[in-house]
Amino acid sequence: QRQVSGQHSSRSRALQASGGSAGGGRSGHRSPSLSDREDMLLDSSNSGGAGGGGDFSHDSAALVKDRRRELHTQAEQKRRDAIKQGYDKLYELVGAAPSASAAGGAAAAGGGSGETNAKSLSKASILQRSIRHMEHLAKQKELQERELDKLHKEVMALKIMKMNYEHFVSSAGASGGAAAASSPQSQPLPEQVKFSVFQSVMDQLFAGFDRSTSAGSFAELSGCVITWLEEQCRPQTVHELSVQALQQVLTQYSQQQQGRQAPGNRL
Repeated sequence: QRQVSGQHSSRSRALQASGGSAGGGRSGHRSPSLSDREDMLLDSSNSGGAGGGGDFSHDSAALVKDRRRELHTQAEQKRRDAIKQGYDKLYELVGAAPSASAAGGAAAAGGGSGETNAKSLSKASILQRSIRHMEHLAKQKELQERELDKLHKEVMALKIMKMNYEHFVSSAGASGGAAAASSPQSQPLPEQVKFSVFQSVMDQLFAGFDRSTSAGSFAELSGCVITWLEEQCRPQTVHELSVQALQQVLTQYSQQQQGRQAPGNRL
C-alpha cells in the first residue's frame, strides 16, 4: 500500500508540474481528453498489478480496447457496405443490359444458371462494362446529334418548299379563276383530254432525257440521269412544258369539237 500510494503521489506531482509549466502560471488546468484518459487507464493497468484497484484498472483498459476495436470494425463495415451498395447499383445499370440475351439463353437451357453467372461478376468486370457502356452512350449521343441536325435541315427545306407551293397554288388559283370567269361557255372535258396532256408532257420529258443520257456504263448513266434531273426537271421547266402541252391539247380538242359541229351548222 505504501508503494502504491507513493506511485500515485509521484504521478500527481508530475501532472501538477506539467500543468503548471504548460499553463504559464495560470490557475486553471486542462481536462484530459478521451485518449488521455484511455492512456492513463492503460498506464494504471500496467503499473497497478496488486490489490483490487489494479484489477479495476485492468478491466477498464480492456473495455477501452474493446470499444476502440468495435468502433473501428463498425467504420470499416460501413465503408465496405457503401462500396458494395455502389457496385450493386452500378451492376443494375450496366451489368444486366449487355448480358441480357446471354443470361436469358443460359436460363432457358440450364434452369437459371445465367442469372447466377451474371451475379458472380467481379468488380473489375463491372467497371469494365461501365466503361464500355459509357463509350457506347457517347457514340450514340454523337450519332443522334448528327441525325437531329440533319432532320433540322430537312425541316427547314420542307418549310421553304411548302411556302413556295402555297404561293404557286394561290397564284395558279387566281389565274384559273380569271380564265374561268372569262370563258362562261366552258364545259367538262373527257378523260382522254387529261391523258393527252399527261402524254404530251411525258413525251417532251423523254425527248430531253433521251438526248441527255448515255448508257455506256452504270456510272455514266447515273451521272447523266442526275444531270438531267437537275437541269431539265426544274419546277419552272416542267411548268413551261405543262403549259405548252395544255395549249396544244386544248387547241386540238377545240378543232375536233368545231369539226364535229360544222355539219350540223351547215344543215
